[in-house]
Amino acid sequence: MVDGECHHVTRYKCYPNMVFYYDTEGLTTQEEHVIEGYLYRTAYHFESKAYRIVKDGSLQLLPLESRKAKRQAMAFNSVEPMEKLVIYNGSPRRSGSNSTLILEKTFEALGNRVEIRDLKEGDKWEEWAEGFKRENHVMLFTPLYIHAMPSHVMRFIEKLQASNGSISFFVQSGFPESSQSHYLEAYFEQLALRLGRTYLGTAVKGGVEGLQIKSDKAQEKIIEPMVKSIVDLVCEGSFNTNNICQLAKPIRLGKGMEILFKVLTKTGKVHFFWDQQLKENNAYEKRFDCPYLCLNKESTNV
Repeated sequence: MVDGECHHVTRYKCYPNMVFYYDTEGLTTQEEHVIEGYLYRTAYHFESKAYRIVKDGSLQLLPLESRKAKRQAMAFNSVEPMEKLVIYNGSPRRSGSNSTLILEKTFEALGNRVEIRDLKEGDKWEEWAEGFKRENHVMLFTPLYIHAMPSHVMRFIEKLQASNGSISFFVQSGFPESSQSHYLEAYFEQLALRLGRTYLGTAVKGGVEGLQIKSDKAQEKIIEPMVKSIVDLVCEGSFNTNNICQLAKPIRLGKGMEILFKVLTKTGKVHFFWDQQLKENNAYEKRFDCPYLCLNKESTNV
């Protein structure tokens, strides 16, 4: 637990510095801050110092600033009730997807008022990207992967062109605290501006990993408010902001939860789901391996 957030246990005593370069041509100041914030966050989770290379007459190496992404930095807008919402499922899993399970329940609730498309069907991307220009209401529904999105979701986004209509986003993650998703939310806010679409907001829900090994009653308790938020969006033309705020709790874990987490860690219950995954893939005995110790210990940058 670090500052009320879950982190992977460190394997090594020290980590190399991380140095980044990205082209700023054509970026707004806010877009540049979103990139810098994400890169800093990546290094932060590796317990590394973060720097960026800046071309300003000469090359300079500057430390990245800690930019905590702000939740709901852009106001959620609204539209008329929707006849139809196209939802893109961004899960990379071909089976056992929590996103698919949640969206199946969404379809049960809304029927033909939603059309759900699976972004794993790459052969349909050209058709869908062309159709995006004419679709009035679109949502990207994605799991959080390394504090951002699965790479194939980004590749699809890069095919989209500015057009009229609304756009909304839904991010679900295994982290119990929603603060881990704020960096992706900040990106989606800027994406809506880039695409020239009415931004209806980003819903964030943590604590979803392990959903399918829970009892039916426990699954329903987690899924029902998520489905309701999408039903509100379709039927009312806007997210219910009170429900969205409730959905995002806890934003960070309090001291009481931190103490409970430490107690449960000692019992092995916290690691049960991941230990099961490791055992199924014959990797359990290797979970604390340190394969990079053989590298030159004098190296400080990667």
